[in-house]
Amino acid sequence: MQNIGFIIRTVKCTTYVVILIITVTLSSCERDKTILTHSEYYKNNSIIITLNKSEYVYKETAEVTIINLSDNDLILLNCGFIPGFYFEKKINGQWKLLYDKVCAHIHLPFFIEQGTVFKFSTDIDPFENFTTHSSGTYRLKLWLYKIVGDKRKSLDDSQLVTPEFFLISN
Repeated sequence: MQNIGFIIRTVKCTTYVVILIITVTLSSCERDKTILTHSEYYKNNSIIITLNKSEYVYKETAEVTIINLSDNDLILLNCGFIPGFYFEKKINGQWKLLYDKVCAHIHLPFFIEQGTVFKFSTDIDPFENFTTHSSGTYRLKLWLYKIVGDKRKSLDDSQLVTPEFFLISN
């Protein structure tokens, strides 16, 4: 009889462990589904641009990912040795360019071939030419183009921007 009690306890314990594993697995799938849905919002003509976070502290490093699922290779112009972009801030519901970025050196552009992923990191510092820092909703507008034949062609503005992020000033 003691063996039957031991078997029942073992089965109950195993059942709880299995339920726990299934619950954890399903909850992580749900998070992945949310991330995918969020990324799909920024998918325009098979170009997906994402950020690693939705909130940053001033001067924190952001990781930008560009996924090129389009039928064209892309070119990302640079500003020195980093990809070029502008900072835009949402003011009264409208996106406003904060400043024109001045590059000390222009080097060879970055090529993003069809079916590839390109990642880069940058400090969140949209105020290099300003004296006041303010919290708010921002986005990066990349210097991104598609290559058609041997020419560089503009993309729609919606294809050049990262998801919105909230910046907390210090």
